[in-house]
Amino acid sequence: MSAMGGNRNSGDLIGSLLETTGPIDMDSGTRLPLLDLLRIVASLFVVHLHMTRQQLFDVGMGLPVFLVLFFALFSTSLPQESLWQTLSRRGPNLLVPWLRWSLIYLVMTVTADWVRGLDPFGRLTIDMALIGGNAVLWFLPFAAFALLPARFFNGVAGLLKEHQGIVFLLLVGIALTALSVVLAQSGVQDPFLSWVRCLPALGWGLAIGNCSRLGVSGGRRFMFALVALTAIVVSLFVPHVVVLNEIVLRLAIAVPLVCLGFAWNPGPLPGVRELASATFGIYLIHPFVGKVLAEFPFSFYSYPRSHALLVWCLAVVLVLALRRSGLGWRELAGTSRSREDLGKVLASQPAATFLDVHQDDQETIF
Repeated sequence: MSAMGGNRNSGDLIGSLLETTGPIDMDSGTRLPLLDLLRIVASLFVVHLHMTRQQLFDVGMGLPVFLVLFFALFSTSLPQESLWQTLSRRGPNLLVPWLRWSLIYLVMTVTADWVRGLDPFGRLTIDMALIGGNAVLWFLPFAAFALLPARFFNGVAGLLKEHQGIVFLLLVGIALTALSVVLAQSGVQDPFLSWVRCLPALGWGLAIGNCSRLGVSGGRRFMFALVALTAIVVSLFVPHVVVLNEIVLRLAIAVPLVCLGFAWNPGPLPGVRELASATFGIYLIHPFVGKVLAEFPFSFYSYPRSHALLVWCLAVVLVLALRRSGLGWRELAGTSRSREDLGKVLASQPAATFLDVHQDDQETIF
């Protein structure tokens, strides 16, 4: 019995995910393209928020989608290994980019202030030990820290029967949502407030990931609908306080969208996969692009949404250019394996196709 889900068979899992998509081929049915599309749309929402200080369409669903999807794929791509193996294998994929880009942004900040004749260390604070060199990097140490409880809760669910495990994780999601509301009401401040706001994504994401392990006959679609509906209903029972509504309303949008992405496979969407593989790099590099553009009197800067779109497009171009330059940074590469390598995996291990393809996505989901 594994910590992932008892005696569940990986072949049944893949068959239930792919259903009738035909031959197992990476470009025609082995992926769930709506998940890739969600990553792209979420990255647009994130860049818009950071560049304009306003939510796109007043919906703050960018980072919650990333995190719910991260934990969902975490639960579907976790092999039989010890806790230490899980942390030592996945932790560096989050913390190394965090340290690298923290250093980059710290150097930029110190240099810019020095050039302007200001105190070069005047903007450095103790909070950066948890946030990083730029405020947008806080989610990486959060995700790394959350691997521990995620591994624990997913392991407990694996000791139960399939549906019982999902209900348990659903209750974990509800409990973490209630905890985040209580902590937010207590007046906790950043950097911990950001962690509190996204804490519920752990439980909801694990519940979704375990739903994907069910076959059609096991009520997979019903369980996806149950998780999505529960997230919506929970949002109706929260006090009408702005910061609290923000927590649950973002989940009420993100959770159903990720459920839909897992439950419905419309077939391959041209160009979506490669663009989605750049979203982690977009998240890390867009503040740099925004800082550079802010130094020039671009007319776009007077139009916040156009400026945000320009920053996003330039970030995409820069990530893809750096990838093709041979720079071996994992957060820019999008996957640790080439298309040819994955093709060999598909040919030799068809029953493990979905996990093999999406395990790389889980490592670089942002």
